[in-house]
Amino acid sequence: MFYKMIENKCTQWYESDQCTVKNLIEYIKKTGQMRDAQIEAIKVYLFLKIACESKPLM
Repeated sequence: MFYKMIENKCTQWYESDQCTVKNLIEYIKKTGQMRDAQIEAIKVYLFLKIACESKPLM
């Protein structure tokens, strides 16, 4: 359940104008060098690092 909340916030961030990694993620998808699960993991990691500023979640 906790992961689902993070995933939802990550999706909101990714679709917003504040997201700075869209081009990077699109490039990764375009090159086809990673599986979907790896891409999603990178999106969540970058969300936590950039949007959440690496702050503790709890």
